[in-house]
Formats: sequence, structure tokens, C-alpha cells
Amino acid sequence: MYARARSRVVIALLAFVAACAESVGPDGMQLDIALDKNVVSISDSVHLTLTLSNVSPAPIRVVPADAYGVCMHAFQAFDAQGRPVTPPSAFCIMAASLIAPAPVYLAPLERMTISDWWVVGQSHVDLQPLTPGVYRVRGAVGPAHSAERTVQIVAQ
Repeated sequence: MYARARSRVVIALLAFVAACAESVGPDGMQLDIALDKNVVSISDSVHLTLTLSNVSPAPIRVVPADAYGVCMHAFQAFDAQGRPVTPPSAFCIMAASLIAPAPVYLAPLERMTISDWWVVGQSHVDLQPLTPGVYRVRGAVGPAHSAERTVQIVAQ
């Protein structure tokens, strides 16, 4: 009985370590995501709050938090088939290529909070508007990715 309980504790500990390791990128960045809602109307938006942490012993060069939002997004979304959702930013791609934000350095153990919006009604998959269903969303800042969250999009 004691051996079985001990093996459960070891398995739980290994699962915890694996889950933590998934959110820490190879460059020492950890990214966490929070959504203001998990169910949203097709005509509404989802507010995303991302926390980027430097868990390495050295400073890391990153894009500043205020650069995300309208032109550059700190998240990725996917439909039920795994196809990428394209949020609105087509006009900004040209502007961003001309005026790139100056990078900043995140010191060891320092955190940065990024605020972003997913405007559902202006997003599309393969040039088609989004339809009601379940979508997966994850934070994406450089090579760092957060755990995925689901968002249920409902008709108006």
C-alpha cells in the first residue's frame, strides 16, 4: 500500500515538473496567459493578459509590452481543425515593417505584462469569417508559448 501511494506521489510530481517545463522556453522565457472570458459572442472581443517572465540567469532581449495590440499580437488562435486564426492586422504589417519597436531587456527574474485583444468578429480562417465553435488560444511572444486555453464562440 505504501509503495502504491509513493508511486502516485512520484507520478504527480513528474507531471507537475513536465507542466512547468512546457511553459518555459529554451531561451529562459516563461509565458502565462489569462483570458477575461471563455465564452464570447461572434461580435465581441476577448481581452488577453500575458505575463512574460525571465527565468534565466541572464537578461533577455524582448519586444516592449506596449508594442502588442493593434499591429502585432502576443497570441495565436486555432479552430477545431487546428487551422490558424488570423486576427485583424493586415494594414499594420506594412507599417510595422517600416517602424519596428525598439527592443528592451528583461532582467533575470523580471516580469512584463502584455495586454492584447482578440477581436473575434474581424478575425478569419482561410479568408472566411469565424463561425461558432470552440477555438484554442495560446500566448506567443517570440519563441515562448503559453499553455492553451479554449474559447467558445457563440452566435449573437
